[in-house]
Amino acid sequence: MGGDVSGKAIIPIVEAPNGTFTCTLAGRPRVMENEAEVKNAETLVRASGFYPFRTDQDEVDRLTADEAARDRKFTELVLECLERWMALAEERLAGSGIRCFVSPGNDDHQDIDAVIEASSFVEYPEGRVVELTDGRATREMISCGWSGPTPFDTPRECSEEELAARIEAMASRLRSPETAIFNLHNPPFNSRLDVAPALSSDLQVQSEGGQPRMVPVGSTAVRGAIERYGPRLALHGHIHESRGEAKIGVTTCINPGSEYGEGILRGAIVDFKKDKLKNVQLISG
Repeated sequence: MGGDVSGKAIIPIVEAPNGTFTCTLAGRPRVMENEAEVKNAETLVRASGFYPFRTDQDEVDRLTADEAARDRKFTELVLECLERWMALAEERLAGSGIRCFVSPGNDDHQDIDAVIEASSFVEYPEGRVVELTDGRATREMISCGWSGPTPFDTPRECSEEELAARIEAMASRLRSPETAIFNLHNPPFNSRLDVAPALSSDLQVQSEGGQPRMVPVGSTAVRGAIERYGPRLALHGHIHESRGEAKIGVTTCINPGSEYGEGILRGAIVDFKKDKLKNVQLISG
């Protein structure tokens, strides 16, 4: 799982004095009369990439008035959800021989790292050189969830120079960079995997001919590292609307895209045959 693990908002499910519950999802108010309806609403909220929590109107009023308390509540719900995911991964995959890696992305606060690292099953690859072995071949993987500068002041973004240094600190330790996997959240600049709407200084989408003006917003540091080391495969995310596959020199680069707000999971299946990249299939479900 390649980053931006955290959702974007919390959705209160408020208990009324008469025992019913209410919430607002996708701009629409919902009234729930019983426990089954409440659980169904919670499932819909989670499938939309948000965090439901049961509460009362007094707590909603307190959180509305207190930004710091609201941030603490958001972090609490993010970590609770991630702990459930760690447990689910072990429940589903233990004994399968499958290794599960979960990386942070630029939208993720550092709080999540400890939850992933504490898992007895899921592996946290950030900043490391990891060896992947399938019994026939061994390849190395490096991972970086940081991005270059964005307009949104996200938790894990830095200058392109710092990003280049982070990548170089790992890539310089590779024994066989030509067979390696670069798991870098930020896609390379001008790769067609990094196209997003142009934004004004006040974050308004810029139009051209009545359509959003699309521009490359990827990382020059990531592109430079890929061109320098020529890994076999590069895995990216970050720009959710730029799903696709591209080549930079000898490297196959993939961005599976993201539509978490619609409850759609995007991913990619990559098949190797010894040292050769055999097949890439973009999937959704």
